[in-house]
Amino acid sequence: MSVLLLYSRCLIGVVFAIAVVSKLRAPGAFVTSVRQVQVLPAAWAPPVAVALVAGETAVVLAMVRGPLAGFAGAILLLGGFTAAVAVAMRRGIPAICRCFGTAGAPFGRRHVVRNLALIVCAGAGALLAAAGAADVTGRMLALAVPAAVLSAAAVTRLDDLMFLFRPARPRIGPAPAVRVRAARPTGTR
Repeated sequence: MSVLLLYSRCLIGVVFAIAVVSKLRAPGAFVTSVRQVQVLPAAWAPPVAVALVAGETAVVLAMVRGPLAGFAGAILLLGGFTAAVAVAMRRGIPAICRCFGTAGAPFGRRHVVRNLALIVCAGAGALLAAAGAADVTGRMLALAVPAAVLSAAAVTRLDDLMFLFRPARPRIGPAPAVRVRAARPTGTR
């Protein structure tokens, strides 16, 4: 097993595990997010949300047992998520990304780029998994696992990182009025 394969397995597994846990902690927020995208009829949102969480759970389990199936599932799910985000953006729908929790930001290009990067990672992992696996060494684990966990943290907290590093926006409009009290002359009562 190459370091890249181990990294891909860990990254995809951790990202999908965080997604599953966050959606299970606030299922109503995720159902609302699915409904907001307006790609499917609103009545389909609850069963679609359940199916997506089940699919993400299957990806996590496959990363542990059979990574090739996990990578294939990740590519399918990420492709669907990317298409839904692109459709919502194209239609000007202000849907909120609740992929990793209740707090989220409106869909934007960063979500498409994030998903495409994860698709590339899963695709590379699938190619390496199909090529065959070698034994995992301690050095591989020491290199790939921390790198994957840090990458997963960056992926799942993307909206927070973008907010943190976004340039400050200038205030539009007049400056707020400041009340100034007249000073009393000294020496008078």
